[in-house]
Amino acid sequence: AVIRAAAQSATVHREFPIVTRLDDGTSVDGIADLVYLEGPGADARWVVVDFKTDADLAPRLEEYRAQIGLYLRGLADATGRPAEGVILWV
Repeated sequence: AVIRAAAQSATVHREFPIVTRLDDGTSVDGIADLVYLEGPGADARWVVVDFKTDADLAPRLEEYRAQIGLYLRGLADATGRPAEGVILWV
């Protein structure tokens, strides 16, 4: 469903660079696998999809959640729009 939603979005980015600043001033950057805008006009929000191919996702799930959390923070801070994340295990 998330891939179908991305395909229907007018604004889609693959391998999208995101930078954010932590509370202590440290700058953190990463590359989000897929980012798209979902929803109408002023209510649109960003959706960040991070693909994972681990044989067993469980041992690193908290690390991956923290990673996507940084992407969400950076994207929301940079654009002023809310963002939500999806970890897509393929």
